[in-house]
Formats: sequence, C-alpha cells, structure tokens
Amino acid sequence: MQTISKYLTAAALVGASAGATAQIYDVTEIGSLGGSSSYTNWGSVNDSGQIAGYSYIAGNQAYEAFIYGNGTTQALGTATNSQGFGINDSGEVTGLTASCGFIAEDGVIQDLNNLLGVCGSSATASSTGVAINAAGNVAGYSTAKGGGVHAVYFSQGKIKDLGTLGGADSYGYGVNGGGQVTGYSALLSGANHAFVTQSGALTDLGTLGGTNSVGYGINGSGEITGNSQLAGNTVTHAFLYTNGTMHDLGGLGGTFSTGLAIDAAGQVVGTADNASGEPRAFLFSAGILVNLNTLISPSTALAPYVTLTSATGISNTAGYIAANGTDSRYPGVNEVFLLTPTNALPTVTPKISGTKGNNGWYVTPTTLSWVVTGGPPPTTSGCQTVAVPDTKGTTYTCTATNSVGTWSNSVTIKKDTVPPTETITSPTNGESFSLNQSAGADYTCSDATSSVFTCSGAVGSQTIVNGGKLPTSAKGSFTFTVTGTDVAGNQSTTSVNYTVK
Repeated sequence: MQTISKYLTAAALVGASAGATAQIYDVTEIGSLGGSSSYTNWGSVNDSGQIAGYSYIAGNQAYEAFIYGNGTTQALGTATNSQGFGINDSGEVTGLTASCGFIAEDGVIQDLNNLLGVCGSSATASSTGVAINAAGNVAGYSTAKGGGVHAVYFSQGKIKDLGTLGGADSYGYGVNGGGQVTGYSALLSGANHAFVTQSGALTDLGTLGGTNSVGYGINGSGEITGNSQLAGNTVTHAFLYTNGTMHDLGGLGGTFSTGLAIDAAGQVVGTADNASGEPRAFLFSAGILVNLNTLISPSTALAPYVTLTSATGISNTAGYIAANGTDSRYPGVNEVFLLTPTNALPTVTPKISGTKGNNGWYVTPTTLSWVVTGGPPPTTSGCQTVAVPDTKGTTYTCTATNSVGTWSNSVTIKKDTVPPTETITSPTNGESFSLNQSAGADYTCSDATSSVFTCSGAVGSQTIVNGGKLPTSAKGSFTFTVTGTDVAGNQSTTSVNYTVK
C-alpha cells in the first residue's frame, strides 16, 4: 500500500492495517445485452447506482451502449457499435456512436456536433462525448478544423474548441459541475501533458518527473486524477492533483497504475498492475491505495469467483463503484460489476489544504474538509468544510455514525497568516545626527497570533541590537531596518532613514 502523508492520520493507518475500518462492498454482476462481454469506461456510475457502458449483443458481432439501474441492463437505443461513457445523477449518458458523440436520456438521443459542422456531415469528421456534469454539459473531443483532434466542451447545443497546449491534439476526459475540463494535450515538444481548464484556457498540470501525463477525472473542488510517467519513463503511476500539486499515489507492486475517477471527497478509483503484471482495481481513500478485491464482502455470493481488474467510476456521495472484471466460471469474458458499500465501520480522515510554515503553523489560507467512508453511508456531525481562521490552535472534530458503529477523529490546526509588526522609536524617520554623536536604537516587534520568534535591527550588514548604538562615524544617509519573524515563519521589515552630518 502507498500513502500520502498529507491525508494520513495515525488512526487511519492503524485501522487500514488491521482491516477494522476499511469499507467493505457487496458486488453485483450487471449482465450484458445478450453477448458474452460488457465494459465500462471512466466516470460511469452515479449516486443512484446507475452504470453506463457498452455490451456485445447476441452473436458478439456488434456492441451497443447501455444503462444499468434497478437490476436491469437496457440498451440506450443508440446505433450499433456505440459506447456509453459518462453518466450524471439525472441518468443522462454521454458516449460515442460510429461517428457522433451523443447524450441519451429516457430513450431520447441527442447528437453532439463536431467542430466541422453537423455530426455525420463528413466521413472524416467525428465527435465523442466522454464525461457529463449535472447540468448536462459534456467534455469530449472532436475532429478539429485544419486536422487533428481537439478537446471540446458541449453546452446548451453549442460546441467550444478548448484548443491545445501548443501541439496538434488534445482530448477532454473529465468535467465537473463548474464546467472545468481535464484531459491531456500535446505540447510543441511532442510530449503529452494533463491539463485543466481555467477561465476557458488550458493549464498544464505537469508530470511526476517523466515525459507524459493524462487527466481522467475531476471533482467539484478541482481535484484531478489520472496518470503520469515518473522520471526515466519506465514507471507510470496514478496521481491526485490538489492545491496546485501533483501527488504520486503509487501502485500495487507493478510498474503501472492510473486513476480513472474521483469523488467529491477526493477518493480515487482506477487500475494498477500487481507484482505479476496483472491488472487489479484499486481504491485510494484516507491516504491509502488498496486493492479493491480485498474489500469484497466475504458474504457476497460472487466473492469466490470475481476478480476486479479496473474501477472506472465512483459516485460522489453514495459510494457506489463501477468496475470491470472477470468471473472465474466464465473464462475469457469481461464483466461489469456494481460495488455497493455495506456493513463497514465509518472512517474519518481530515483533509487540510494550505501551506505549512514553521513549527506546524499554517501560513496561507487554509481549508479543512473530511473524507468519510462507511457502509451503510454514515450520518455525520462536525464534518462540514471550514475556512480556518488565524488561530493559536483550534481543535475540530468530525464524528460519523452508521448501523455498524461510530468513529470520530480530531485535528488541531494552528494558523497565522499575518507577519509581525515592527515599531521603531529611535531613530525617527529623517532624524539627523552629528558626526560621531552617540545615538541609540530603540525598537520592538509584536505578533498577535504565533508570537515573535526573532526581532533584529541592522544598518546595512551591521546588526544593531535593541538599545545598541547606531553607526555615526561617517557622514551620509543611512537606513535602519528592523526585521521581525514570528514562530510560524512569517517575516516583515520596517525601515527609517537618518543622516549623519
């Protein structure tokens, strides 16, 4: 298992190691449209447990997009050889037919145009809808004017070209409620980098040290998951991009992992190779990346047979997971499974965004939220997101309760964003002294929150202690500067000028 210390607490680590607090899942096989295999892609499950995907039909000569819900798998009514990708909480599905992206709801199919005009007007032009948000807006990609493929954003019947990071091609793979899109784009160098849209323009997310990266999922907070090559480009790892930094999520012992979807709490699902090179679905939660196969409830009827190879979607609040996998009773067949949280003690983990200075103090705007898991989904108290004020130390406690039990966690946050204030009593600004006149320095520093750590004066490179003498042995203009540093590491300076005649 891999960890990110930013999200990890001792309680979470002990609980995960012992298996006492890990979420457990019932597993349901959702079936096909008559053919042997079915598949899901990223962003493929909603808070009602509906899943979008595609399945071979009888005879296995063609496949068709489907929606699963309430125990039934139904064709969407799109053309043959169509695929369902993303689904929102209203049950709207987006995906791809032979040449057109689409949005499907309640049997009504809406084509998504490409950047060259009406979908299907050109044999060489196509569009694809990949992810869909609550408003029905879609991220995807389209044949671009002048050639290549560009990431696009479909909204209210209009298509917007999102451009590239300098290279020829880009692809949109994820979208959140605010309309931010993630995916990847070619650079002028030929490398491909994950991006996020900010004010309509692409922002390069960089990599974990290697050449290429790609973004697949984005949540409402702008947190992104995907994968990136590490330095040397022989290993590719899933990442979590949060607060402007790309974090390596590690893997399951092999050389490849990728995040495919992310929920509102920052939990990530995806796939990772194990030490034998076999793909396995994973869940990253509360700072820990774990093989989802170890979280299947032993009481579920499919437990002895199922191997989950990739987790493609996780719903925002209900905790449903969509996954691809196999059933050992049917060799060579890919199945789609719905994972439902069940009978697990809640886990509660603080998630703090902000920059630490010295001595454990946060020195930038800081937000506290909580990652809460458990099945059945727990009720919570004190778990709201908080914009932390400057404080000498405030303790926040989140408590989660379900039918299995109660779990609480607390975190104490110290925050000081205001540097010390320096007061210079002597010399006064503009004061004049005679050559070799005895002139004393008088100054103080104060800090309202973390307290003063150092307070020192100087004229040029010469340190002047409080009560010490100012240099007056040469004529000229001089600047006396007092620098204050607080315990949190904030620093400021105040200066006055004096002359020696």
